[in-house]
Amino acid sequence: MNRLYALIFLLVAFNVSAVNIKPSFSGAWYNKNQDGHGLAVEVLDETRTLIYWYVYHTDGTPMFLITVGENQGNRTTGNTYYQTGMQFGTFDPNDLKQTVWGTSTVTFHDCKNATLQYSSNDPAYGSGSIAMQRLTSIAGNKCTESPVTGNYHLTFGLNGNFAFGVANFYENGFLGFGATGPGGSVTAFGEYRMLGNNRFDIDLTVYDTGGGWEQDSATALYQGGGFIVELPNGGSVVGTKVENFQRSLTSGMLTGTYDIEANSRVVGTFTINSDGSATGKIFNGCDLAGLAYAPNEKFNQLILDLNTSNCNWGSQVIGTGNIGGDDNLYVALTDGWWGLIWTLKR
Repeated sequence: MNRLYALIFLLVAFNVSAVNIKPSFSGAWYNKNQDGHGLAVEVLDETRTLIYWYVYHTDGTPMFLITVGENQGNRTTGNTYYQTGMQFGTFDPNDLKQTVWGTSTVTFHDCKNATLQYSSNDPAYGSGSIAMQRLTSIAGNKCTESPVTGNYHLTFGLNGNFAFGVANFYENGFLGFGATGPGGSVTAFGEYRMLGNNRFDIDLTVYDTGGGWEQDSATALYQGGGFIVELPNGGSVVGTKVENFQRSLTSGMLTGTYDIEANSRVVGTFTINSDGSATGKIFNGCDLAGLAYAPNEKFNQLILDLNTSNCNWGSQVIGTGNIGGDDNLYVALTDGWWGLIWTLKR
């Protein structure tokens, strides 16, 4: 497969889509130059978002408006209602009068920025557009600082060969991935740094599962649901974001004893204790001891930091991974020479 065809294949696989509305957008939003009014956003599900707009009448008295928006991509739109009639203390629903005030749309540009557009049926309020910034977030639904942070389906191409796997980009700028294909398997670990809203630098060390490594640095293009990067060695990496990043992964979920599966065969056992300590044994005699933990338990990402003994590996093994819908752990590791891709099965 020549290089041009390989690049076309990767570009077709690249999902360039606008950011979709996520539960992590729930919380308080406001305009810092108009402090005193704002939005309370609740993402109800994939199709609907509830928006409370705490604002004021034209005479300065307070009011609040309610919109149940229909979600389309990064935008939610719906009728906006103004409610009157219910008296404090009696709270009789028969007194409630609900009036269509107009329509409202909220467009989420990223984790921290949105635009509110409104059009009132009352000429006194008219229509307009207000830039909004995130003020607070809901516990358990953190909106990540970097838009790149998350888990990705991965396509890795080098010298006409392709491998497919998963990449993990952590909040602290660390990244790791494992990919397997007919031409072999690789793991990689390194760092990423944002250069703007849609570009970031990466420094990678790529490890072959047959042994050996090479270092690469490149600039990646990030757009909505994924990224693409051309490596100096002629390789290409394409990632499409996996939304299960927002799934919680706690220490309690990791606890247990696993079979270590590599290349579809069991090669050892591994145990993660409730305190995050971990031990393992490979059938060739290699012993493992160290830590296995979720660096942020709100997200579906884990770290392995292990020491080795009684084997021909290096003295330390590091790895990244996540938990699948089948409750197995999928990890990529390296000892500084060998790349390793494991499935840890309970």
